[in-house]
Amino acid sequence: MQSARQHRIEPPRGRKTPRRLSARRKTLLEQGVSQFGINAKEIRTATPASCLPQAWFGESFTGKVFLEVGFGGGEHLVAIAQDKPHDGFIGAEVHQGGLANCCALLAENQVENVRLFAEDVRTLLTACTDNALDGAFVLFPDPWPKRRHAKRRIISQDFLDELARVLRKGAVLQAASDDPVCQVSLLQELLAHKAFAWNATQAVHPARCWTKPPPNWHSTRYEAKALKAGRKPIYLTLFRV
Repeated sequence: MQSARQHRIEPPRGRKTPRRLSARRKTLLEQGVSQFGINAKEIRTATPASCLPQAWFGESFTGKVFLEVGFGGGEHLVAIAQDKPHDGFIGAEVHQGGLANCCALLAENQVENVRLFAEDVRTLLTACTDNALDGAFVLFPDPWPKRRHAKRRIISQDFLDELARVLRKGAVLQAASDDPVCQVSLLQELLAHKAFAWNATQAVHPARCWTKPPPNWHSTRYEAKALKAGRKPIYLTLFRV
């Protein structure tokens, strides 16, 4: 399977620095990244497939490790970390506002089993060893609905190649979107990739597998905003085969 380092990475777009970040949020961001941050410089210069994610959680860590791609405000990331305190959760997010909010949630809830990567998640995946992760979440990613912006969508065959490499057999990939264009794109890309199987293909009621959230679901601010606006999200659960 090809490494993402062999492909040109389209950098994340959009506003990475919020228009206003209060002094308190700046402090929380600095403290949170200092305590929970993964060293981006080390990741950028690491040999491909050489970094073991379990090592980022300490020498005595023996739990599973999960990745959330673009965690937004961190509500889902912190909630699932609280659900499974003995497992590790890596959150990748380039926007400082979301990072600051996540750091505030980590401090308020005294959550310690989360690690943060403040740069492009594809760089992190390239550095991770094979079969290193037990699951991944891509929830309400930037839709980039215009045709000329399609290459900026995070879910692509190249991205899924690299994600499949780092996920263990049987690992779960959860994806969700409320944007009609992004929903179609998600379905096309995910169903086209042979490393992932969609559980709806074997369900008695397939529609329920993508119109209803999966069990133990934690909502995000983006999902709440979509529902309030009358948009209907889809929820996809796939397995690494």
